[in-house]
Amino acid sequence: MSDLAKLEGSDVAPTVSRGLIEIWDEAENVPTYSGAALFFQHLLRAAKNTAVSPFTALASTLTATLAFGVFSFFVLMSSQIGAAFERAQSDLELSIYITEQSDPQKVEALRTEILGRSEVEQVHLRSKAEALRAFRLSLGKDAAILEGLEQSNPLPASLEVRLKPQLTHADNFRALAKSYEKNPLVERVEYGQSLLSNLSEYYQTFRIGSSFAIGIILLVTGF
Repeated sequence: MSDLAKLEGSDVAPTVSRGLIEIWDEAENVPTYSGAALFFQHLLRAAKNTAVSPFTALASTLTATLAFGVFSFFVLMSSQIGAAFERAQSDLELSIYITEQSDPQKVEALRTEILGRSEVEQVHLRSKAEALRAFRLSLGKDAAILEGLEQSNPLPASLEVRLKPQLTHADNFRALAKSYEKNPLVERVEYGQSLLSNLSEYYQTFRIGSSFAIGIILLVTGF
């Protein structure tokens, strides 16, 4: 005979049944809380637990505070670095350097063609003289070394291409450069390849590291 059958056949079964019924009836009469009352009920329970085990409550509070602080730090840093990366990308331009003795009409036609591409926002034709002025400005107090180059300016003219802000990705720069690097009017194409690659690599590494750190923090806090 099983234990359940023995229990049902004995005098204990009615006692057990009555006990369960009484517990159920008492549970139905327990008051329910909502809103502010529920909040104060939890607050009161937390105060009682703190009074019973103050050191445990303090350790739990410090752990949760520290975890929240570290979590907030990583989220904030990830957001700031992401914004800085996007700003750096949006400031990049693709420079298409024009060969010497190029026909101005063909260069203008090339500029119009590039400007018509869906990912391009602006194309500025920078003359040789303008390139020299910009170079002189970048040298600052050392610009004196460029004296006399106005008559034999070695800097080439260029088409400075700016992409639309939402399309300033490495793949778009790479595809655009590849489209025109073999054009007979083009001497070379540059767009800060190494800078863009390094920025992307650093940002992805930080995101992976942040996700891993946040996961560890949440795991430790959970235990």
